[in-house]
Amino acid sequence: MVHSGDSFARQPLANITNHYLLPTRRQFLQIFTLTRNIRLESCTSEATQCELIAFANWILSISDGTIPIVEDTDDLITIPDDFLLTIVDNPLHCIVDAIYPNLPNHLQDKAYFNDRAILCPTLSAVDEVNSLMLSLLPGDKVEYLSADSISK
Repeated sequence: MVHSGDSFARQPLANITNHYLLPTRRQFLQIFTLTRNIRLESCTSEATQCELIAFANWILSISDGTIPIVEDTDDLITIPDDFLLTIVDNPLHCIVDAIYPNLPNHLQDKAYFNDRAILCPTLSAVDEVNSLMLSLLPGDKVEYLSADSISK
């Protein structure tokens, strides 16, 4: 049973330790914790690796509850300026420029697109991002339609 207020990370542990088979099989149970960040090992530059280490440590401090809380609040934290985007005119342009810097110079580079993504909370936001991205690409826009069934 998971009690309200328990963290999401503790839920699997609660489910495992309360399983009906556990009392007879406790000697086979071993809990492992992650100690190595594999993403850091794939970095090509030392500067990028240092940035990822700083971000990973910041995220860990949030999940561990060791990050300082803003005074006179119960749950607000300060996000370092290094992790924020400076919005000049259009917030969406700012996000796209941060995720896809020098886009026109990388149109033929598959790895450039495989290593990046913009996550959107709604389908309308997806449409906005897609429209902006298409407007940044050279050439005419072509729309291909599909159907779930064949018309008779």
